[in-house]
Amino acid sequence: MCEETALAIRWHKEKRLDDGVLKHPADSMAWKTFNEEHEWFTRDARNIRLGVASDGFNPFGNMNISYSPKYPGNSIDVYLEPLIEELKELWEEGVETFDVVQKRNFKLSVVVLWTINNYPSYAMLSCWSTKSALACACFHRETSSKRLKHGHKHCYMGHRRYFPHDHPWRRNKSSFDNTRELGEAPKPLSSYDVLEEFKTFEQTEFGNNTKKRKKSEHDKVAENWKKKNRKTKDNLNARLDLQLMGIKRDFHPRRVGNKFVMPIVKYTLSKTRKENERCVHIEDCKIYGLKSHDCHVLIERLLPLAICELLPKEVCEPLIHLSIFFGELCSKELKVDVLDKLETQIAITLCKLETVFPPAFFDVMVYLTVHLAHEAKLARPVQYRWMYSVERYLRTLKSYVGNKAHPEGSISEGYISEEAMTLVGRYLDENSKISDPGKNEPMRGIAVFKVLGQFSCKRAYKELSILEHREAQFYVLKNCEEVQPWVDEHMAVLTRENPRNLQKRHKDQFVKWFERKISDLHKVGSAQVNNQLLSLARGPDHRAHFYNTCAINGFTFRSKNHEASLKTQNSGLVVKVDELTGGVDYYGVLTDIIELDYVGKHKVILFKCEWFDVPPIGRNQSREYCKDEYGFINVDVTYVRYKDEPFILACQAEQVYYVKAIKRPNWCTVVRVKPRNTYDVPEQDIMQEEAYQQAEIGSFNQVPSSGDINLLIELGRGDIEGSSVDVPMSMEEEEEEEEEEEEDSNDSD
Repeated sequence: MCEETALAIRWHKEKRLDDGVLKHPADSMAWKTFNEEHEWFTRDARNIRLGVASDGFNPFGNMNISYSPKYPGNSIDVYLEPLIEELKELWEEGVETFDVVQKRNFKLSVVVLWTINNYPSYAMLSCWSTKSALACACFHRETSSKRLKHGHKHCYMGHRRYFPHDHPWRRNKSSFDNTRELGEAPKPLSSYDVLEEFKTFEQTEFGNNTKKRKKSEHDKVAENWKKKNRKTKDNLNARLDLQLMGIKRDFHPRRVGNKFVMPIVKYTLSKTRKENERCVHIEDCKIYGLKSHDCHVLIERLLPLAICELLPKEVCEPLIHLSIFFGELCSKELKVDVLDKLETQIAITLCKLETVFPPAFFDVMVYLTVHLAHEAKLARPVQYRWMYSVERYLRTLKSYVGNKAHPEGSISEGYISEEAMTLVGRYLDENSKISDPGKNEPMRGIAVFKVLGQFSCKRAYKELSILEHREAQFYVLKNCEEVQPWVDEHMAVLTRENPRNLQKRHKDQFVKWFERKISDLHKVGSAQVNNQLLSLARGPDHRAHFYNTCAINGFTFRSKNHEASLKTQNSGLVVKVDELTGGVDYYGVLTDIIELDYVGKHKVILFKCEWFDVPPIGRNQSREYCKDEYGFINVDVTYVRYKDEPFILACQAEQVYYVKAIKRPNWCTVVRVKPRNTYDVPEQDIMQEEAYQQAEIGSFNQVPSSGDINLLIELGRGDIEGSSVDVPMSMEEEEEEEEEEEEDSNDSD
């Protein structure tokens, strides 16, 4: 164990600040409960808690190549047995490990505290069916499910059980599934309940001993018909199930000869309203070519912005609330009281969805959202336990495949080589280590000189205009903490001379006044002035380096002109609320990335920007700025303000992007971006401000309570004719059989 690892492995116990906010796995209930039950394990902070991740992947670059087409099934024990044996040894006996910091050996113990997998892998590893009536392993026998006769699958609803017994929605039949809800809110199984259930199970015989039933021709024809109608969950089968349940009469299909006419409802978009972009197939009404993370970004950030202008409020509102729920849940900092509100609010959102969409919409993945807020409290923030990091690492393993005839051997060799190089690199001398280009060692001294960024290789060496040079120099001085005493002194001098137009006079005179002041103090050898402060007072060179790209603060910024021909957007930025901005967030676009050169090889990175309008303090709206009921901020990007203050320090910028509005072409919706691989986890000896949970778009505070919702919704659309669908073959056969039975009964009479 190298020195860096030895120090980092004890950080959670020795330096982590437990402030009640979920930022680190050690803040979770599972971690704390384990510590209480196994005190011997927690005495040594170097003991390790593991999370076991499982997923399947194609090791070849060409996805058309068939590889490992079969699931392991009952033979999964072949893969798990070596892992379980090693984990039991690490838990019961431990392994002898050398601590380079304390210069002695110790017994390292390991425990598996979490598992990370998708739902199909969860079913395989737990041997629990995730497709049947009891698909939810947490609620077990209390899972609310219903078999759809025409859809040939289960739907999972019953979200009214989470409301009080006197809640009016429990008695509402027509808006839901045509039943009154009298059940109690289900309770998830505890670990002890699971062990008791396991004792009653019949032990599974591992191995592929089961034979698959051969499909008949009728089964193949029926399956092909289902595949053709599986483009959407709002198909003929879903409408027939609604008719059978006696709900949502606006949805019911009408039989016209050998066809069914399905009415168009309000959540259906006409093809003229669909954007014909990449990954969108207009004719089939499908979005294709998206990975799981793409879908996550789509539902959390883009979907609510698109539907809020296209769909009526009663349809788009629950979808927007669902998007806000995921946005809040995926924050890097989670507060327990916020998670409690989310846990209550998701039941309301799901009930609102029940009033709009057919039961076929509610598969088990929708049903499982009721657990997510509670699981965040139990486990930890979502970004530590979702599959995206695992999937990215699988892409790294795929790159090791050089011999396609033996992909497993190639992956093993590549992994061992990578581990060996990492191990050797940790024990190299500090001077011989390969530096990480993504990390910069901060300099000592004045704060504005400490900030370093990574630039693109292309740059231009230009001369600043007199106005640009003066504005840039003043902004740097104004935002330097070490200069603040002289700022206050200069304001006091101006106030004594004349209290009128203080800000304008201060901006015009401070640069020259500060330079004279520091030069005089330096001549007399004052301890207040060092070489860096003198360099700052003398100002930057009139010539500066201009770049196209800059990586800083965990973001990658590009100038507006540089990305004009690109599909991606990295020029949007925001200056967060503080005293200098008057309590207002300023949104804009980056026009130039400038590196100023000072005497002594000191540098300052500035962003030159175009700013959009912001409302006065205390208001949410202005002529070119508005904030809607869901918390979405919209700005007019054609109206540029504050041209006399174009500069900011690069360290002050956070990234946003702008999504074009559909109905107002000059307006865009602002979406904040979170820096990837950057976490603000406080330590005990560092004072932290009060933590807050910030969503990128919207806020759950805008979600109304259940008592404010009107469930009398008219869902039909009268402006579009219904679509015609052929009567399925299975239904024709059933009708023919019924007719034959009637004829036989008439003949017998």
